[in-house]
Amino acid sequence: MGSVYVATHTIGRRDAIKILHPEAAQDPLIRERFRREAEAVNRFVHPGVVEIRDIDQTEDGCPFLVMELLDGQSLSDRVRERGYPSLPEVLHIATPLLEVL
Repeated sequence: MGSVYVATHTIGRRDAIKILHPEAAQDPLIRERFRREAEAVNRFVHPGVVEIRDIDQTEDGCPFLVMELLDGQSLSDRVRERGYPSLPEVLHIATPLLEVL
């Protein structure tokens, strides 16, 4: 449905850009859901939630979000590198996640 890229502003700040694929951008329901996602996340301030900094669209009409760029790795990458986490590690990961939810 979309892709996420790393972008660097002319002033040097790095952000993530989440953009809908052109096929998805043609569907009004998907465009609206994308907009609502940005608004919902923007209303919810928490250290465990990514900051949405802007929403706009490309010249050809594909909506995109400018988001805070976070460092880290996906859980699947972590599992590939080090195996499945132990129960204490799972609790350490899950506790902040559950606080956000």
